[in-house]
Amino acid sequence: MSPLIWDYGHIGNFEELWLLEKAFGKSLSNRALYDIYAASLHPREGRPSLDLLDREGADLYLDGVREAALEALKTAALEGGDPLLKGGFVYRMILQYECQHNETMLQTFHLMQNDETCSLIMCRMVGYLGGPPTPLSSVVLEGEHSLLIQSYAPREMMSGVVNADGFGVGWYVPEDEEPAVYRSNGSLWSDRSFAGIAPKIRSRTVFAAVRSATPGLPVEESGVPPFSSGPFMFMHNGAIPDFRQKAMRPLRTRPEDSREQTPQRCSVVTCER
Repeated sequence: MSPLIWDYGHIGNFEELWLLEKAFGKSLSNRALYDIYAASLHPREGRPSLDLLDREGADLYLDGVREAALEALKTAALEGGDPLLKGGFVYRMILQYECQHNETMLQTFHLMQNDETCSLIMCRMVGYLGGPPTPLSSVVLEGEHSLLIQSYAPREMMSGVVNADGFGVGWYVPEDEEPAVYRSNGSLWSDRSFAGIAPKIRSRTVFAAVRSATPGLPVEESGVPPFSSGPFMFMHNGAIPDFRQKAMRPLRTRPEDSREQTPQRCSVVTCER
């Protein structure tokens, strides 16, 4: 994996490439510095040996690029014929790229953590149980502190900077006792398909979550809440250390006729998914 300080400088490099050089024919850094952060020139395994900027130098580089890019934006012809600038295309492209790059940096950060920090990494969840059916968008995407906002700008987060290891939404409809579940291992902010259908689906019961994966666990759809089993839908947060050795067998050996068995079996299904 790349050193985090290289990834940090690369963000500035990509902004300089597209928001200054490609869009306006301007450059800010010297060629040697520019080339250090060009991903196509340096495979991941070779990046630790590069003469990288330290944190203070990287801060100055990014600040300089951002200042120059914002100054250029003042004269950008967003209604003109340049395909990069028309409708703000290049700015939306950079925003999406940097969000995706933040995910890469967060995964690197997770891999660097030890077991003592696992408890600090938590998903964020919301549930709605109400009278009138409400659009999924009102539960997940709208509002000052919506899950959408919390996915890329969380407050009071003790580990990482974004919740980008997947998201899921589940809901019930009157004609079916089993819930519908939409899950993805991508970030909530980048899923245009869900943003398109969310205002058109209404339900009285909605579960939703954005995931921040426990270090060591894969970022894949099977680990994204909410989970479902038959008519049941549920979410959980955190992880049980040594789950397979300590908890899985006792859960599986509960009496089959126990009235308490159903939620426990659901928990097993959750952890196995």
